Amino acid sequence: MKRSTALAAVAIAVPTLLATGATGATGATGATATVPEKAQGTSVFHSRLTELNDSGATGTAMLRLRGNELTIRIKARGLLPNSVHAQHIHGVGNSECPPPSAAGADGVLNVLEGVPFYGPIVSSLTVRGSTAPSAGLDVEIMPVADAKGRINYRRTITLPATVAANLSAYQIVQHGVDLNGSGEYDFGPGASELNAAFPLEATVPANCGTIDHVGHQH
Repeated sequence: MKRSTALAAVAIAVPTLLATGATGATGATGATATVPEKAQGTSVFHSRLTELNDSGATGTAMLRLRGNELTIRIKARGLLPNSVHAQHIHGVGNSECPPPSAAGADGVLNVLEGVPFYGPIVSSLTVRGSTAPSAGLDVEIMPVADAKGRINYRRTITLPATVAANLSAYQIVQHGVDLNGSGEYDFGPGASELNAAFPLEATVPANCGTIDHVGHQH
């Protein structure tokens, strides 16, 4: 079950739930406020994406922030090949990824079990168009892993001012795991807790990484 069937209706039904509490977020066209002048300058951040749900999906992200404008590059591997993988900046200012112990009785960490740790969506890392939380599962504008399970993503977006002011308190999360090794998203491991009409595999988090500040450039 690929991009057109696994997530299409979830993209309509779920973003509001995932974005609960993500106030002040906007699309790629601009934020409602700006970072104070003293913060203007280029700050450099790094994120190491480590696997969740035994996905084997890992990666790195390099981020350059000037004011509210973020240039982000993600290199990830070990994802389900030829499949869409929603990805976002999450957080409530806590800088935390979920531990394995956060998984439910089935041993799988689903989206809602992860939210108390990595928080709601504050920015959707889409390939084009909106980056608002409401675009969080818009599969038509989310990246697709290549035939080797790799994503090489680069985009410049505008962050909400509250996120830009404290970016190192947030996380990057990529979603979508082939839990049963079938080679596609299917219902073998069950239905998504977000919408029982869709596979759990299509929405579970695949990896997570805190965003760490590494320096400044002028």
